[in-house]
Amino acid sequence: MGRRPARCYRYCKNKPYPKSRFCRGVPDPKIRIFDLGRKRARVDEFPLCVHLVSDEYEQLSSEALEAGRICANKYLVKHCGKDAFHIRMRVHPFHVIRINKMLSCAGADRLQTGMRGAFGKPLGTVARVNIGQVIMSARVKDQHKAQTVEALRRAKFKFPGRQKIFVSDKWGFTKFTREDYDRLFQLGQLQYDGANVNQNNFHYLKENFLSKHLKILDLSSNGIQIIEKNFFENLSLLEKLYLQNNEINSLQLTFLTLLKQLKELNLDFNRLTFLPENLFQFNNKLLYLSLQGNDLNYLTNKSFFGLKYLTYLNLARNRLQFQFNQQPFQHLNSLEILNLDRNIQLNLSKNIFFGLQNQLIELSLQNCNLTIIDSLNNPFYLFHKLQRLKLSSNYFQELPHEFLIHLKDSLISIDLQRNALRTLPNLFGKNFNTSKLTDFDLSSNHLCTLDKFDLYQYKNLKTIGLNGNPLHCDCQLIWLKQWLIKNYDYDLIKFLQWTCTTPQKLFGKQLTIIDEQDMICNENEYSKCNQNKKHFFNR
Repeated sequence: MGRRPARCYRYCKNKPYPKSRFCRGVPDPKIRIFDLGRKRARVDEFPLCVHLVSDEYEQLSSEALEAGRICANKYLVKHCGKDAFHIRMRVHPFHVIRINKMLSCAGADRLQTGMRGAFGKPLGTVARVNIGQVIMSARVKDQHKAQTVEALRRAKFKFPGRQKIFVSDKWGFTKFTREDYDRLFQLGQLQYDGANVNQNNFHYLKENFLSKHLKILDLSSNGIQIIEKNFFENLSLLEKLYLQNNEINSLQLTFLTLLKQLKELNLDFNRLTFLPENLFQFNNKLLYLSLQGNDLNYLTNKSFFGLKYLTYLNLARNRLQFQFNQQPFQHLNSLEILNLDRNIQLNLSKNIFFGLQNQLIELSLQNCNLTIIDSLNNPFYLFHKLQRLKLSSNYFQELPHEFLIHLKDSLISIDLQRNALRTLPNLFGKNFNTSKLTDFDLSSNHLCTLDKFDLYQYKNLKTIGLNGNPLHCDCQLIWLKQWLIKNYDYDLIKFLQWTCTTPQKLFGKQLTIIDEQDMICNENEYSKCNQNKKHFFNR
């Protein structure tokens, strides 16, 4: 049987759902290309711009977007030429739609439909559009106006609902009207502020061939090995520089002293092994720095000297090791997000995060092979404003008592999934009542039962993740079902995957749908969980 028409999914119902955390197996969107034609054409080559605008508040499936893209592209290639236009899809399909099985036709009475109000099976992705929102745009030369309007008119038939076509008064995809563009161009006040030079196999950057007015430069995926310092001499206005996926080593970074206006720098997946001291001393306007996927072995106390306004730092996928009493982040007084994921040799000491205590709001330490947090050298005791802490995919069997007591007034989310925890960790000691924790993820651990006092103290808790735990569904977990009804988001209860492992008669069933009468405590039944159960207040 064929797919249902797109009009069946056009109506916007309930709130959008872009995440796949509770929704596994979401199909990939059909549309993969959002810019086609001569997308690197200069701004002065295509002055005419035509928009296809939605006239309804509706949903557009990824299949419809792909069909509309192909239709418009095919018509313009045939009547204008493959290098005579640039089409850009303006909307992206992020919202996940689901479908439930339905009984239909005679003899279908044996179909299993599952529980009522089920979340449904992921069917695909759609883009939600508002009235007046641009769906797709095309920029061409003036002589191709009629062909472009016709191409977008044909693309309309691939979408549900109503759309309208507008010829823009702007010059191409710029923010200037055609009159303003001509006037500013004649006065010489227009300057190019960006250059895309990626994927060109430049291995050696020697002489500067770019405009001195550039603000954005993309040199990614070129295999660059050597950068002469004078290449950036005339680029003093540069604000964003992308150098990811090259072969740059640590000795080639001397050019950074010339880029005093730089705000964003990406050096992901290069061959950096260390950061020279005072490397960023002249880059005090830098806000975003990503060094993911290098071979950084160590940091010194002056590795980030000068970055007093940096707000985002990504050091994931390196080989970092810290010395005792080292303070490599002491100069990052404005840092808000720090990513240290997949540093498999990472060791944490008491003062390692010194300098971040007043501004850091998100810290990620996932996949770092961490096994223990020493209560005497607790690296989290410094923080006062941390809101999100990610410790998933490590090897914690237990966590120190009250190890986050200083964060009871700020922490709203903690991720402890894919560890080896057997009991619920005591985060704040006896200060539960004032904690702001709303999201507690304990999925894929070794938890088999929970004491109701463990959770009742978290007054603001909204979601808790228990997927992948070997739950023992006896009478001691009846309170958990009742807690869900009172405290959990109603939309999430319907698709929680909290699976019972014991007793045998409830094996494989979902805790959220089994009857409370079946949750019986049997003293004669052997339960490893009951033997190992400990109340964390008595540790």
